Amino acid sequence: MVITGYTVSAGTVDEPELLRLTSPYSGPGFEPLLWDIADRLKAELESRHPALTFHNSVTRHEREDVQLTHP
Repeated sequence: MVITGYTVSAGTVDEPELLRLTSPYSGPGFEPLLWDIADRLKAELESRHPALTFHNSVTRHEREDVQLTHP
């Protein structure tokens, strides 16, 4: 498994990438930090638009992209 980078996104069901951040791989132990960023992006959207429901995700880029499950 060769990790090449990550994508962190937050958005709605209809627009899942209203906010998107890409990052190169920065070594082991990096994923909890990315989930913290994803949670902060989602919270920012929720504070601006309280009537909408938002989701977030972290995708690890390897040979194939892997959608990670929130811990």
